[in-house]
Amino acid sequence: MALLTGLRGWSSRLLLAGLVLLFGSGVHAAAQDLEQQLKAAFLYRFAQFVDWPQETGPDRSRQLVLCLLGTDTFAGALDSISGKTVHERELAVRYITSPRQLDQCHMVFLSRPSAETMKTSLQQSRQNHVLTVSDQPGFAATGGMIELVRQGNQLRFEINLRAAREAGLVVRSSLLRLARSVYE
Repeated sequence: MALLTGLRGWSSRLLLAGLVLLFGSGVHAAAQDLEQQLKAAFLYRFAQFVDWPQETGPDRSRQLVLCLLGTDTFAGALDSISGKTVHERELAVRYITSPRQLDQCHMVFLSRPSAETMKTSLQQSRQNHVLTVSDQPGFAATGGMIELVRQGNQLRFEINLRAAREAGLVVRSSLLRLARSVYE
């Protein structure tokens, strides 16, 4: 009887392992999709709690432009926020290939940037009043404005208030209170 119980335990573990192998990649992909949807939602919310100087930027009267610079890890998740209203303007999503194009943006998500792209983007963003966001580790501590940080199974963010102010942006206190860390 003990042998039969041991075999049942073994076979249930084997079945469980088979299910993980069969569906594991699907579960992982679903988790990745959910994380990208959450990041897109965070970007939309960030735009709602930041004020840009009125006299600068691309066609400020009609659109608020979110740019993606780098590898597109969002797999369509940005489509869920494109066209929504922010500050009485339509949120438009654009994909750019160079930091020199930041003058077309109000905010930019830097996805897996090289060191040179990061450096140039941070310089250009300050000159063009562009909110910078990334999930690159250490982004906010090294001059980026908002860093998305995974903390356990939660998505949090850090804000470099000094960098935002240098770009002429006003980050509302309600967003600052929600940040995990604020660098001044």
